Amino acid sequence: MVTNLTGIVVSYNTRQLLDECLKSVTKFYPDLPIIVIDGSEKTNPCYSYIPKFKNVTKIQVGYNIGHGAGMAMGIAMAKTDYVLIFDSDIVMKKAPIEKMMKLFEPNTFGVGEVVKVPQSTYGIQVGDGSDISCLHPYFHIINKKVYAQFLPYVHSGGPTALTSIDIYRRGLSNIILKDFPKLREYIQHDWRGTRDLSPEDFNKGQIRISDYFPKEVNSLITVVMIDSRSDKHPDWVQTAINSVKKQTYPVKLLVINNIGRKKTIGECWNEAVRHIKTPWVFFLGDDDWITPDLCGLFAYYIQRPDMQHAVSFTTNMTVYRENQEDTRSKELPRPHTGCWKLEYLKKYPFNEKLLKGIDREYIEEVEKRGDTKILIHYHAGYHYRQHDDYSIAGKIELKYEQPDIYINSRYPIFIQPFVKYLKDKGESVVVDNHPFEAWMAEKARTIWCDWGDSNAVLISKYKTKAKKILRIHAYEVFEPTLHYIDLDAFDTIIFVAQHIKDYAELVLQRELKNAIVIPNGVDTDGFTIPDNKEVNNNVCYAGELSRKKGIGLLMLLGKHFSAYNFHIAGKFNEPDVAHWFHERKPKNVYLEPYSYSLNDFFKDKSYIVNTSLREGCPVTMLQGMSAGLKPISYEWVGVENMPFYRFNNLNTFTRLLLDVEPEIYRNQIIENYNIENIYPKFENILNGNNISKYRNKIQNTGKSRFSVGITGGS
Repeated sequence: MVTNLTGIVVSYNTRQLLDECLKSVTKFYPDLPIIVIDGSEKTNPCYSYIPKFKNVTKIQVGYNIGHGAGMAMGIAMAKTDYVLIFDSDIVMKKAPIEKMMKLFEPNTFGVGEVVKVPQSTYGIQVGDGSDISCLHPYFHIINKKVYAQFLPYVHSGGPTALTSIDIYRRGLSNIILKDFPKLREYIQHDWRGTRDLSPEDFNKGQIRISDYFPKEVNSLITVVMIDSRSDKHPDWVQTAINSVKKQTYPVKLLVINNIGRKKTIGECWNEAVRHIKTPWVFFLGDDDWITPDLCGLFAYYIQRPDMQHAVSFTTNMTVYRENQEDTRSKELPRPHTGCWKLEYLKKYPFNEKLLKGIDREYIEEVEKRGDTKILIHYHAGYHYRQHDDYSIAGKIELKYEQPDIYINSRYPIFIQPFVKYLKDKGESVVVDNHPFEAWMAEKARTIWCDWGDSNAVLISKYKTKAKKILRIHAYEVFEPTLHYIDLDAFDTIIFVAQHIKDYAELVLQRELKNAIVIPNGVDTDGFTIPDNKEVNNNVCYAGELSRKKGIGLLMLLGKHFSAYNFHIAGKFNEPDVAHWFHERKPKNVYLEPYSYSLNDFFKDKSYIVNTSLREGCPVTMLQGMSAGLKPISYEWVGVENMPFYRFNNLNTFTRLLLDVEPEIYRNQIIENYNIENIYPKFENILNGNNISKYRNKIQNTGKSRFSVGITGGS
């Protein structure tokens, strides 16, 4: 008897197939709970013909939800730790589940038939270009807790692809995906698909799921395209339109004629908004195109209950180049305009005076309002055509260099100041925030990986004569990816804090002899203390607003200290946290956009707080001190090594709202964390100089006046 397992099957008009499938599965496993996600037409629901299986739950969604999204819905509904996913066109010949379950280890994602899929199938180029391991969707078991750590099943046609690519990019495919040998001896798969097709269908050529949507189904999304190029590039425009027609999710298409380019983008977009009836609007360039499942991806997120407060969804672009032999696509480090809530566009129209950059300006205004945009990390989706005939939108320059110093960082903001420092000295440096591609680093004398993520896994395996450097900031040491990085492959590992290095060695159960500690640096010239600054009741916080940053504690402080104003320059990455914040924030808490000029944000503040549960060497706190703010931090592990006042209860926090001394805080940063002191150490590492004097060294701030005897109180 199998326990702690739920079966999931997605159906669309597969009456006979589903009946045979369920009979065969329940013959071997009569007590297995099964959820049927039914995308059949409302006039022909599956519950009208499925026999009364005692443990089968039928969910009719009312439209063709698609294979991947249906699987994701079933997974979310299942109350067991493990989920068996199978197609409606399978027949079980022997019982395989017990043997499959024995292959699970604590970190195993899933067990089934593992197939190798060329990257070209997905239009991507990742790592060394090797095939991607995927769990074939027709019959496999997953661990829900491990599944939740990766991107969800969302596709139709290749429903496990997005998740498999995410696993591959983290270097975990061969570790957490388990192949079950000879699965086809147990399961007969007839490849009939999730819908019944007549013989005539196979003579039509390409079959689109959108052809089979019930006519009464109302789409959620209208795709808007401004036609300003069909007079010169009709093939480009037709490519864009065809990509809309091929969507697996039914959408409406609205084309705004702007031949001659007499209207601005803002005028065209506002005109479109006035004519649209669907609740969501997706903007597509007339020289670009989208993959068939992109609108289905948006529809999946749009309908999620926890995403209802979001005003926008988007993905990153994928660029491809015109008229070049090298046609490999590459992710662009910026999102496209994306999919927007219609009522939001009506409330906040586009600026009709702008000729270009209108979407950038609009997004900046959204951030100032503190409204929630969701960036979905997606492998393809929106393809951007790089060419020379740019009109209203302006040209995006993409430079492909092979530098002396190659730096890979998913979060370039942490490394850009050092890059500027190097370039000012005449160094050839490129920062790449995409998945690591060896060809970009093949001529580099130094490869710097500025985060202990999946790129570090790939770089550690890359064979090269170049010097390899890895910098680990903080949270990477708490992620499983740390165990898959060959840390010995790096000449030097830089930790930003001693306590982060200590924790890494604790979990790895060994000393990292190639590791040193160099804290983050701050450009103190970029922060100033205003003349005649007076102490006031303004408290500030800058950075991400999330669970790990302790937003609940931050709101508690705001509620408890009502005489103080709490100014937050931040952004949300968790939609449920954003919803909770807007519903529950006290009146004395003010949300502002994450400012590019934090010095201006700091000018009228007296305190900067940090409520994180864990940090390494938090840059914004150091920047606040450079501007003369009193640093007050929750007592996370390792904070005793930082120049912050610490609290672990409200009484202590009360006592810290006294005795503000701006010059002392700034001088502490100048002496210990100024980039003039930090960056020469980095440069010495790049040049291969002796690093022994930096090893296991940290700033002598652990016993400073900032941290002694201030955590007590009841």
